[in-house]
This record gives sequence, structure tokens and C-alpha cells, in this order.
Amino acid sequence: AKAMQNKLQSRSDFESSIYNDPILLLKAIKEHALNYQETRYKISIISDAYRSVFLTKQKYNESLQDYTRRFKTTREILESHIGGSLQLDKYVKTMNGYNSSDETKMSKLRKEASEQLFAFLYLENAN
Repeated sequence: AKAMQNKLQSRSDFESSIYNDPILLLKAIKEHALNYQETRYKISIISDAYRSVFLTKQKYNESLQDYTRRFKTTREILESHIGGSLQLDKYVKTMNGYNSSDETKMSKLRKEASEQLFAFLYLENAN
């Protein structure tokens, strides 16, 4: 616990963002729990986050609840590193209701497409 506290306090954004924000603090704890390193090459961090989501599988004798928690955590970490949901533009163009001039609809479809991919990965990697 003390090691985690030291890692969090040494972050460059600790005083400005994390210190008095419990939500950001929890997100920072999750990042550090999954080997976050501020000095690492950012693309390497993003690559690791993608890999983690795609390779998260339910372990032998792991409860569905525990697998779900692990999967959600890896997904949240990925989305925090890429700045939001996955952008699957080519797939979105094939969805019902596609209208490139309606930004509200497009935003909804992009989020829905991302949700569909994560749901597929979750089910495919469950026992």
C-alpha cells in the first residue's frame, strides 16, 4: 500500500488533478495496478492496453463475476489511454441509421459499435 501511495504521489499530475478527486484517484490506482509507467513510450502503453483487452480470458475455475471485473478493468484502462470508446468508422457505415450529417446519431452509433465489439470479445473469451 505504501509503495502504491509513493507511485501515485510521484506522478506529475498528482497535485494538479488526482489529489482531491477520488474518481481520478481510483483510475490512477487501476493504471498503476496494470503496470503504468509515466516514462514509457505512450504508444507502447496504448499497445499494451489493446493487447490486454484482446487477451483477457476467463481463467480455469474463475467465477464469471471475477472475469467480468477483470474484463471491465482492462476495457476502462484502454479507453482512458485512447481518450474514449473505440472508433470503428468502417463498421459504423454499415449500421442501421447511419447518417454522416447527423453528429448526434453518429456519436451514438460509434459508441454502440464499440460496445458490440467489447461484448463480442467478452463472450468469446468466457468459458
